[in-house]
Amino acid sequence: MNTFLNGLRGDRYSLVDLNGVALVTQLLLINPEGRLIPTSLTTEVQVRLFEKTPDGALKRTSIQVSEIARRQLLNSPPSGGLVIEGENAPAYRANGNDYTFASPQPFLGTPILVRLRTRCTACHGSDLSRVMTFAFESFRNGDIPPVRQLNPLAHEAADAVMEKKAKQKDFESLRAFFDRSQ
Repeated sequence: MNTFLNGLRGDRYSLVDLNGVALVTQLLLINPEGRLIPTSLTTEVQVRLFEKTPDGALKRTSIQVSEIARRQLLNSPPSGGLVIEGENAPAYRANGNDYTFASPQPFLGTPILVRLRTRCTACHGSDLSRVMTFAFESFRNGDIPPVRQLNPLAHEAADAVMEKKAKQKDFESLRAFFDRSQ
């Protein structure tokens, strides 16, 4: 798998070998001591399928997002609580990876309600073909770092995210709350 993934690094727009991509987001919790811990609860699944012409050119990208809904989780536990949102479903425009509910937009300050497909184009381009793992603009030495497949059972991705979040000022202020409550 790593050989295949690293073969895609050279051409950030090449979709020849990809029929689609998926992103699975897991929930992080804060334990009683104020430390982040990973869970096995999936909160969102994003899937993009690349429809191609017979000669392999991108024809269209279809998207589907499934988001967790508490009611669905309680009423139908086998579903995992995930509800499918079509590409025309309403969604708040996001600031990069900021999917918080109705987050303010830079320069506007007001949450903007758009179609889900429109929200996705902000990061993945108008045809939704940009794969963020391979969307490198430039590196000082010109070398793109190798892609490494992470072990989900070891929570490697979660550990990297938790380490980054723990260094942010807003998380530090939240930790102060836990320190006071003990």
